[in-house]
Formats: sequence, C-alpha cells, structure tokens
Amino acid sequence: GRKEGLTCITYHPQEMLAWLERHPEVKRPVVLYSGDPGFYSGAASFMECLKGKGMPYRCRIIPGISALSYFGARIGKSWDKVKAVSLHGRDGEEDWSLRDQRERFVLLDGTERLRFLCRELIRLGQENAVLWVGERLSYPQERLISGKPEIFLDLEFGTLLAAWVIPA
Repeated sequence: GRKEGLTCITYHPQEMLAWLERHPEVKRPVVLYSGDPGFYSGAASFMECLKGKGMPYRCRIIPGISALSYFGARIGKSWDKVKAVSLHGRDGEEDWSLRDQRERFVLLDGTERLRFLCRELIRLGQENAVLWVGERLSYPQERLISGKPEIFLDLEFGTLLAAWVIPA
C-alpha cells in the first residue's frame, strides 16, 4: 500500500539520508532538486553521499532545461563560449575585470549578490559592461532587464535570479 504524508523537506543530503534511515518503510523515495543536475548540483552531492553510505537505492537523474540554456535562448545568446559561475550561496573567486573578454553566466541568490557583482564590475573597470538580469526564468512572472551595472544597484529582485555579463 501507499503511505501518504511521508516527506522530508531539505536540500542537505545528510539530512535526507538520515530521514531515509529513520523510515525504512520507504522503498522508492523520490528526491527533487531544481536546477541543472550538473552545475553546482545538489543532486550530485546527494548521489555522492548516498554512495558513501552504501544505501540500497538505484538512482536515476532526470534533467530539465538548465537556466543557462534557457536564459541564452531568451536573450539570443549562444552559451558555447560563456563562462558559467555560481554566486548562489558562495562568494566565488572570479576576475570581474573580465580581462579575458569572455561573457559570464552567473547564478545568483538574490539582490545583495547581484549588487556585489555590479559593484565589483564597476570597481574593476567594467562600468560599461552590459548585464542581462533574469528573474524567475521560465515562470509566468519572468522578468528580464538589460543595462549597465549601475542601474542594478537600486533595483530589487527575488532569489530566483541569474545574470549574463557581456564585457565592455
């Protein structure tokens, strides 16, 4: 029979595995992560923890369309030469002077991280870079805004956020 109401809401693999150990009656768990399973992926971390514990689950990862691919298509940019960076919950050690002239796709976790990015671009001589900022990509409330770093210093965004940076 099917049990209703057995859920664990967390993105921490160790918490998920501890929950599964406490619920041996769950024979076919489903773990859902948003985002690309290959780009700073929670799914990859979960799989590594699962292997380390030797738990008896067979896993299958079903990818969706990545934010990088979707965003590139929305703004008419190819992502084959873009450098992908995550500032989602991390500071990152990126050279925001963009000396290499490569475009950047940046995952962000909200307004403050976007402001940090824009301040760094301005400080390092990229005040004329062009940013595309995408909020809630693929959702009905999707918002796309383009401009120089300065315009984003006073705008507010949610946490589902990415930026495409085009060097000056």
